[in-house]
Amino acid sequence: MAANPNFPKDLNIEPLNASKFASVQDDNFDAQAQQDAIQEYGIAGRVWEAAYPMILYINPPESWSFDPPSLLNDNPGSKHNWDRPPYSVLELGSGTGVVAACLAAVLRDGDLLIATDLPEVCPLLEKNLSKRTDAKARVAVRPLAWGTAQHVQEIRQEFNPLGLTHIICLLPGTPRASSAESYSSYVSRKLRFD
Repeated sequence: MAANPNFPKDLNIEPLNASKFASVQDDNFDAQAQQDAIQEYGIAGRVWEAAYPMILYINPPESWSFDPPSLLNDNPGSKHNWDRPPYSVLELGSGTGVVAACLAAVLRDGDLLIATDLPEVCPLLEKNLSKRTDAKARVAVRPLAWGTAQHVQEIRQEFNPLGLTHIICLLPGTPRASSAESYSSYVSRKLRFD
């Protein structure tokens, strides 16, 4: 039996202090919620540092601008196309769902968000995303273990007619000597299952 990747040997992680990030003030992602989730879901229960720059990119303050511009923000007064076709967004490795929660609030009615993680982490995603009252988009939680053809096929069969317009992914990088780890955030768009 393979070891659970969310519980590596000698796992010793602490919750991220999210209080300094005004973009996410939610009991589902505070230090106590993370501590509880780490106990049950291992590393998937922690909010990682890369989530906050991604959240700021997805839903920036009005005075901020990005190059390339955030394609997911349709706030009034923004420079985004209100007549755009519906988005279908796939988030890889959603973990606690902190980025998915932000996406669900920013996406519009008619958009689709598919939050994915290992099958054993999906209950955490379901719990955290089902409590959202600000979600406008349809939110689906699906298992997707990277490299598992069955999960890819199931998502493809269910959502292929819609195609994907964006993929969101936060990938761990090489740990630094400091206590914080290095992470990369990726947003990809104009994708299809073809």
